[in-house]
Amino acid sequence: MPIVMHWGKGVDSEVPVTGVLNSSKPEWLHEDMFNGIDLDFEEHCKECTNEEHDECYFDDGDATYLIGYVKDEKTNLFDIDKSAEYSAIVCTTYTQVTNSKYVSKTTLCSPCYPGQGDLDTPGKFLAFTLPSEVWGDAEHLEIIKAEVKS
Repeated sequence: MPIVMHWGKGVDSEVPVTGVLNSSKPEWLHEDMFNGIDLDFEEHCKECTNEEHDECYFDDGDATYLIGYVKDEKTNLFDIDKSAEYSAIVCTTYTQVTNSKYVSKTTLCSPCYPGQGDLDTPGKFLAFTLPSEVWGDAEHLEIIKAEVKS
C-alpha cells in the first residue's frame, strides 16, 4: 500500500506509528507510571532550590509521565529507551505509545493526533501498543509481536 497522507503526516501501513489510547483503559498502566518520569516534577526541580520536595511539590493528578524513556545528560532531553519493552507518554486523558515490541492493526486517529493509530478501533495500519500484561483484563485489539528490523 502506498503512503497515505493523514492530516499532513505520511503513513505507511507496514511501518508502525504511535498508538493512542484512553489512559484509564489499561488495567496496569498506573503501575508502570510509578517507575516513569514525572515531567511536572522535572520542571519543578529546575526552579526549586530545596533538596527535599515533600513540602513544595504536589502532584495534582494532572501530570505527564514518560515510561520507557531515558534522559540524555548532555542535552537534558528525554529519548526513547530502545531496550524498554515499550515507551509511552501518559497524560491524564490519553496515552501515546511511541515505541514498543508490540503492535496492533488500527485505524488512524482524529486530527488531534495526525499520523497516529487509534488503539480502540481495528483497521489496516500498524500502531505501537502496550504489552498484554499492561492491558490486563481490559479489552484491546489483537497484539502482534513487532518485527525487529536491523
